[in-house]
Amino acid sequence: MPQLHPHSLPRRPRRARAWRSAADLRRLATPWFFYALAGRLVRWLAAVAVLGGLAALMAARAAGAEGAARAAGAEGTIAALLHAVTAPLAGGLYLLMALAAGLGLLGVARLCPIVAAAAAPTTALMAMLSMAAQAVQASAGDAWWNAQLAPEAMLLPFTLGAVLLRHAIAEPARADRAAAVLLLAGLLPLAVLHLGAMPAPPAAPPPAAALALGLLAGGAHAAAVVLQRTRLEIVERARRQLHALEVL
Repeated sequence: MPQLHPHSLPRRPRRARAWRSAADLRRLATPWFFYALAGRLVRWLAAVAVLGGLAALMAARAAGAEGAARAAGAEGTIAALLHAVTAPLAGGLYLLMALAAGLGLLGVARLCPIVAAAAAPTTALMAMLSMAAQAVQASAGDAWWNAQLAPEAMLLPFTLGAVLLRHAIAEPARADRAAAVLLLAGLLPLAVLHLGAMPAPPAAPPPAAALALGLLAGGAHAAAVVLQRTRLEIVERARRQLHALEVL
């Protein structure tokens, strides 16, 4: 009986790999795989942020000379747009930080505390921009203090505290645990403030088109910065590990 060549035997149809499988998720959570993936995404997100931001500014300036926004002017409309974009981004980034820090505290993946550390400066920046935009709107007829600013004013100390803890504690693992406890402790007061805040409508509300473009540009910018900071944090931690091995 003639022997069949192995390649001539019938094969089972290959199933498509499911990206949402546990193995793929574990692979995505490895620092160096994420490093390569983030490098491919950063430039596209940066392009979306630049184009969307320019379009949002043009739409806001055009709306500043029309309708109810004419009294406040283009500056008041742009300030209202900046506040409407940065306020939800600050809250969303803080939730991302707290979630990543909590998962890192549980030891789910090595990437989690790295992402939490990388998102902290951008979260603080968005909170400060939100408060600065509200101060600019005060000259357009709004009150300087708005109930919507209470969450931003609350999350800023927790975020800056996490940054200071990571710089004050030399050991990265201990610094990550301390920062995670602080960030998780800030979730409850922030949730209470978000649920209880009843912000008054601004004197010059941004148009819907400008707000949608601004949210798109702001989200892309925040994602690009956090991904790039994550890449830098991965390299920095690897450099520290190599230096520790050389010392030993």
